[in-house]
Amino acid sequence: MNIKKDEKKFNYGLSILKTILAFYIVKSHCYTANKSNKFFLANILLKNRRIHVPSFFIMSFYFNYRVLISKDIKKKCKRFERLLIPYIFWPIIIYSLNNVFSLLKFTLYFSFKKLIIQLIIGRGIVDVFWFQLNLIIITLLFLISIYIFKKDFFYLLNLLMLISYLIQYSKYSDYFFSYYKCDIQISIGRLIMMIPFGVIGCDIAFFDLINKLKKNKLKTIIFSISMFLLIDYYEIFYNMEVYNGIKRNVLSICLIITFSLLFCEKFKNKYCETFVEFITRYTAGIYYLHMSIHYYLKNYILCFRKMNIESIFLNYIICYLICHLGMLLFGKNKAKYLFC
Repeated sequence: MNIKKDEKKFNYGLSILKTILAFYIVKSHCYTANKSNKFFLANILLKNRRIHVPSFFIMSFYFNYRVLISKDIKKKCKRFERLLIPYIFWPIIIYSLNNVFSLLKFTLYFSFKKLIIQLIIGRGIVDVFWFQLNLIIITLLFLISIYIFKKDFFYLLNLLMLISYLIQYSKYSDYFFSYYKCDIQISIGRLIMMIPFGVIGCDIAFFDLINKLKKNKLKTIIFSISMFLLIDYYEIFYNMEVYNGIKRNVLSICLIITFSLLFCEKFKNKYCETFVEFITRYTAGIYYLHMSIHYYLKNYILCFRKMNIESIFLNYIICYLICHLGMLLFGKNKAKYLFC
């Protein structure tokens, strides 16, 4: 089953959601909640639910399901280009800049060995690139499944999701999901825990779920929000660490369905359309850059050192401006994948 043609168009709801989640990612790395903080409302809204990465992962496979099942090799190659260019070039760029700054005593020196480790496991210089590595590996795994099993690939993917849950909830889970393990074990653990999010993205596309739910939009939105609040507050599912476990899956699905239906029609005003497209354009680039920006500026700007809410906004704005400048310079070639 294919996604309808209108799903190819700009999805305002999910684009707005991605922007909120990108802000949330910056928060998770650059903000320390304080009960005495004057931004009390922010502390409530920025509760550490850890659904930003799962939601991004689900949306990535939802939007690219058509590419996975397509017989057009060029589309598949373009997908890998989009994933590989930032994965390879941002660490190289950050490694090079960092070592130039180290000559001026602004930062510590990164060895070439650390760069190689970064490119192999997605951690070391820019730790957030484990996400990109998982996207690449799981995309390749799904493509192999589709090629070998043809029409039955859907059943295999959902079987992989069940196996992932069994590993996560079994007595062997600590072998992969403990942060006291070595980098390779952590990388394998994260790969295992991200498989269900990729499968769910494909499931939503396979069943054309969002288009079908538009028929009962209001009821679905109320149900999704209610389920989100119920599961989040009452801890219905066993709350595992980091991104693993069923809870993050369900919360992310509720969030994605709510936003996709809440903003499913285009904005009537063309200026509104342009504004939304403009502010939601660089979520990928912000994800790639925010940790490096925080690392470089925490010794020079007070709010970065304190990791307060001002640092979130400032970090986000700096990353956005870098991406916007990059697009002005490289927007017509493949370098644009570094920023959006």
